[in-house]
Amino acid sequence: MKIMKGIGIIVLFMILTACTVRENNQETNRSSGVIAIQQPATSMTSNVSYGFPLPFSTVKIEQPLTKTTLTNLGPIVEKKQINDEVVYLYQKEKENLYAAIQSGSTVFDIGQIGYSLQQKDSISIEQVEVFGEAYIKMTGFCGANCPITNYVQIEHNPSSFLQMTAHTVEADINQDGVNEIIATVGTLAETSIYRFSPERIEGVHLNEAMNAQAVTYKPETNTFEVSGPNELLSEWKYRDGKMGPLLIGNLQIKKCS
Repeated sequence: MKIMKGIGIIVLFMILTACTVRENNQETNRSSGVIAIQQPATSMTSNVSYGFPLPFSTVKIEQPLTKTTLTNLGPIVEKKQINDEVVYLYQKEKENLYAAIQSGSTVFDIGQIGYSLQQKDSISIEQVEVFGEAYIKMTGFCGANCPITNYVQIEHNPSSFLQMTAHTVEADINQDGVNEIIATVGTLAETSIYRFSPERIEGVHLNEAMNAQAVTYKPETNTFEVSGPNELLSEWKYRDGKMGPLLIGNLQIKKCS
């Protein structure tokens, strides 16, 4: 169910109900392209209380790892040491590239990570922090315009991995010291947020929740750029499970003093 029918409805609601700007400041605010919204005198980035809650729900992106052996792998084309684990890239079905990970004497199969041997150098393997834990992140492609990202956690019982057909970024968008996952796919960017709640992973599709044509995460500002149905660009901040507007078109959303 959509949270709103359009970003314009929320903006109009905030303008009409959020605050009354002092008359002697109205002309100044209009000329500078600023919409003033009454808020306590605290940092906007730490108190976005005028936003709307996002409809997070449980998602099934975690899968158990399947055990295998090194002898069952195809021709190994590359291996990389990540702390105590070793990641293998191997060839299967002539062209496709697959990944496996070894921890101690145990080997786990990850699955396809590339569809051409020529893509070997474009496959990324690194350790990242997400959901308060260390994961081994593997990024590759499952086809043309088909990115694939795996997050592997050996220490889980059972050992498991998260798989997404999207480009991903790990960032502390909630500013609570724990990284969430922001996943984006498509020419018209479709973006989802994944967070960890007690005993489960939750996600929300921002395009559906915000009735947006495109949603792009901007890591340099830790904000989201949203293109609405009428191609109106806006900028939003995520905080405590809510989205609050910072910029609508050329109008900056600020607090009343």
